[in-house]
Amino acid sequence: MVSFKHLGLLSSAPSKTALAATLNRTFLHASSTSPFVPATVGECLDAFGLSANQQEDLYNAMKKFVKDVLYQHNDAAKTAEYVKTILSGANLDDKIVNLLATLVPNLAASWRAAAIEGKVSPPRLDPDNIAWRVSQPSGSATGVSGASKVTLSLGVEDNGENKNISIELDKAGVDTFLDGLTKIKDQLSKV
Repeated sequence: MVSFKHLGLLSSAPSKTALAATLNRTFLHASSTSPFVPATVGECLDAFGLSANQQEDLYNAMKKFVKDVLYQHNDAAKTAEYVKTILSGANLDDKIVNLLATLVPNLAASWRAAAIEGKVSPPRLDPDNIAWRVSQPSGSATGVSGASKVTLSLGVEDNGENKNISIELDKAGVDTFLDGLTKIKDQLSKV
């Protein structure tokens, strides 16, 4: 269990700017499930004059702190109050708590914007870029022709990049596909 008491190590920050840079770097790596890697946030923490173990403890506490604060409030005053509330039981120096309550609301606004901008979303269908082609295989040497197939080409936008996806379906596949789309249409009409 990560404790906020290790945030007390922030008192060794050489400056407010170094502290803000370290919090920003922690935000960038907060979604990572990997353990502390000195090359990520450690280079910021080197200026704090902490041992490797202290750096790891501080990083883990900051990572939890950033995640806890990030989506709590959009209002700076409420974020500052929230910071003070969650740190109240950590027995931290009031100077550290007040410094974090001052810094974090400003940083959190940019963190939220970056998190929203960088979110992953599913590809979007381009309704103007849909095409299909029916193909009937020619008869074989025995004179028996194969089953007809439909090639459906869908244009999609995936993270700003336009792509084409082609799907080949036989009659049963088309029936299943249309049945599924009909169910989706019915569900959407009820919403």
